[in-house]
Amino acid sequence: MTQAFELIEQGNGYAFISPTGKDFRVTKEVAIAKVMNQEGVVKVEGLEQYYGEPGTVHAFISPKGAASFPYHTDLEDLVIRCIEGQKIMDVAAARHTLNVDDEVVIPEGVLHRALNRAASITLSIEQCKSL
Repeated sequence: MTQAFELIEQGNGYAFISPTGKDFRVTKEVAIAKVMNQEGVVKVEGLEQYYGEPGTVHAFISPKGAASFPYHTDLEDLVIRCIEGQKIMDVAAARHTLNVDDEVVIPEGVLHRALNRAASITLSIEQCKSL
């Protein structure tokens, strides 16, 4: 997880994904501790300026075996890009294994979830239609 702490420094909001898939706001210090102890998935918000994307950019720092969000949909199109490790994404009826620099597009309203069978860092890039 070489990029994890750099992403935390660049971000401006942090959340911890509980074992039941709930999103809880945490401080920067708690986010660092969770990553150091590999206690679960940490979401880092506010990374738009570092990635030059037109929508919002969040990073998900995921240790192997960590819980993630259950199947859900989003109100905007998403691009999920793996920047470290490996992430498995179930999108509709298809399974995608993402390695470094791989990405998958998830259209608005499509059921999806992430599986953490390996440690990874992914970017979730929301493709805002209003931009």
